[in-house]
Amino acid sequence: MAIFIDEYLKRLKSSVEFAYKNVPLYREKLTHMIDICSFENMQKLPILNKTDFENKPVPYISGLPLDKLAVSFTTSGTTGHPFFVYLSYEDFKNWLIAKAYDALTNFISINDSDVVVNVLGYGLTQAGYEYDFAAMEAGAQVYPAGPGILTPSRETIQILRDNNATAIFVTPSYALRLAEVASEMDVDLTGLKIKKMLVTGETLTPAARGRIETSWGTEVYDVIGMVELGVFGVECKLHSGLHILSKYLFPEVINPDTFSPAEHGMGELVMTTIGRFGMPFVRYDTRDIVSMKYKACSCGVSGPMIEEHYGRSDGMIKVKGKAVYPAYVEQLLLSMPELGSEYQIVVEHGIYGDNILVRAEAQKGTKADESLREIISKRMREALGVNLKIEIVNYKELPRMNGWKAKRIVEVNVR
Repeated sequence: MAIFIDEYLKRLKSSVEFAYKNVPLYREKLTHMIDICSFENMQKLPILNKTDFENKPVPYISGLPLDKLAVSFTTSGTTGHPFFVYLSYEDFKNWLIAKAYDALTNFISINDSDVVVNVLGYGLTQAGYEYDFAAMEAGAQVYPAGPGILTPSRETIQILRDNNATAIFVTPSYALRLAEVASEMDVDLTGLKIKKMLVTGETLTPAARGRIETSWGTEVYDVIGMVELGVFGVECKLHSGLHILSKYLFPEVINPDTFSPAEHGMGELVMTTIGRFGMPFVRYDTRDIVSMKYKACSCGVSGPMIEEHYGRSDGMIKVKGKAVYPAYVEQLLLSMPELGSEYQIVVEHGIYGDNILVRAEAQKGTKADESLREIISKRMREALGVNLKIEIVNYKELPRMNGWKAKRIVEVNVR
C-alpha cells in the first residue's frame, strides 16, 4: 500500500509541475511552485473555476503547442459562458477513453457480449464519443444513435428492440422520455433484453431512478462527469455511492466559504487531473456538492467514493433567503404518483428578488384541477420550508425534449 501511495503521489506531483511549467495560466495563478511532498501540500495551491478559463486564448490555458492538440469539446454553458476544452490525441486515447473504459468494464461490466445503444450527446459535447470508444474498447457492439434531435425517439426504441440491445447510455430525463414514447408505441421495455443502463449528464434523484427502473426493468448505474474532466465517478453493482476514478484524478472536498478541507467530508468537489497534458486542471472547482467517504467498498474496490451527490452549487436558487436546489424539487415531484415525469422550474427575476414557479404535468389519466394543485403545493411547502408557486397542467401540455438533456430551468424577467 505504501508503494502504491508513493507512486500515486509522484504522478500527482509530476502533473502539477507540468501544469506550472507549461501552462501560462498556472504560472500566473500559482505564483510559485511548492514541493508536493504530501497530499496536504495540495491545499497550499489556489482553487480555480470556470471563470478562470472563459474567454482565454488557447496558448494561455493549454499545456501543449497548438499543433499537438487533436480535439476540442465545449462546456454546456448552462452556468456561465461556455469554453473549449482541449485534448491531445494521447490525452483522448490514454486518459479520456482509458478512464471511461475503466468505468465501463470494472464497475458496469460492459463486455464483448453487449450490444450498446448510446443516446448521449454528440457534436461539440464529448459524452457520446467518450462512451462509444470506451464501449468498443471493451468489445461491445455500439449503435451511436444520439438523442432525439439526431435519431427520433421512436426510431431509437426500434433500434433497441430490433437489435437485441443489452445496454443503453442515456440521461435520466431522456430515459423517462423514451419510456413515454415506448408506451405510446405499445412497446413493453421490461420485455427487452436490456440489462444495464448507464445514466449521466444530470443529477439522478432517487425518485427518477425508481421511475426508470420500474418502466425499463433494468439495473441503473449512475455516472457523474463533466466536459472539463470527463467521467470521474461511477456506481458499482452495490449502488452504495460513486467510485472516484482516482487513477486519473485527485479529489478534494472543500468548504466553499473558507476553501479549507470540508468537515465530515461534505462540501464542494475539487479535482486535479493526473497524466493529462493538452489542458491539465489543478484544483478545479467542479461546483458539485457532495459528501465523500474514504473506506473500502464491499465490492472490493478501495479509494474515495461520493456517498451522496446533492447537485451543483451554481444551480442553487435563492427564494426568500432559502436555498432551493432543482434536484430537490425533482425528487419531490417524481415521488408523487399523481404527477407525470415532465416539469419546468420557471425562475422569475423580480425587483425584490427571485421567485419560483413550478409547472408540472398531471399523470396520464389524472385531471389537473385546483384540488390537485393545492395538494402538491402543500407537500412542496412542507418539504422545502418555502412557498413556491405551483401550476399543474394536463398530461402532454409541457414541451418534450429533443436534445440529450431536458431543459428544466426557464428564466424570465418580471421587473
